[in-house]
Amino acid sequence: MPSGAAAQDTSLTYADDYLVEMYPKLHYLISICTRAVFPTHAGLYDGRAYGNNVTRVIVARYVIDGNIWSSSGARVDLTLDWVKQWYEEAIFNTIRIKGEYIVHSQDDNPLPDDLGVPHQC
Repeated sequence: MPSGAAAQDTSLTYADDYLVEMYPKLHYLISICTRAVFPTHAGLYDGRAYGNNVTRVIVARYVIDGNIWSSSGARVDLTLDWVKQWYEEAIFNTIRIKGEYIVHSQDDNPLPDDLGVPHQC
């Protein structure tokens, strides 16, 4: 899916149509940053992690809602958590250790407090 300015182009409905068609066949739908706009436009987040009738979780690094995983910027943490759940802990640890990455938990996001963002919208 396109990102950045292309993600804001509402004429790219082919991406929305594609997601609506493919979503029932997916084990997981994972979106990061501006790419979340496509499943949002397609209505896939309605009542879930992002979209209409949503409770936003400001302090979360990423959100897991069923088979929908979304992250504003904690893409490494989200990806490693997905690897840990989908594969096995040994693979997760190999990636984490060789990548010299310190994993942050799903609810370990200091940025809202650092930036003065309220925890509820």
